[in-house]
Amino acid sequence: MNSEEFAHNMESLRAHLDTFKTGVANATATGSCGGGMVQVTLNGYHRLLSVKIDPLVFETHDAAMLEELIVAAALDADDKVDALQQELKGPILRELHLEGV
Repeated sequence: MNSEEFAHNMESLRAHLDTFKTGVANATATGSCGGGMVQVTLNGYHRLLSVKIDPLVFETHDAAMLEELIVAAALDADDKVDALQQELKGPILRELHLEGV
């Protein structure tokens, strides 16, 4: 590989990295549980943005159940953020010939 090809490859990789950073910064994912009675939204950095709880959940007076629903919804959202990040990493990994990593 000559220096011109190397420079082109670095420019392409930089563009893919910028796309990844922008994608993660703008991404959100919402996980839910209990038929949507609890919803948790995370950003692309796995930071909690919001929790929404259907008022009907409070009628049961079952704190343990609510806690479990929140954790399950958060894990669902976390899995979705991971999937978004993997999708955004695809072009970078292909550029580096590291598919499947």
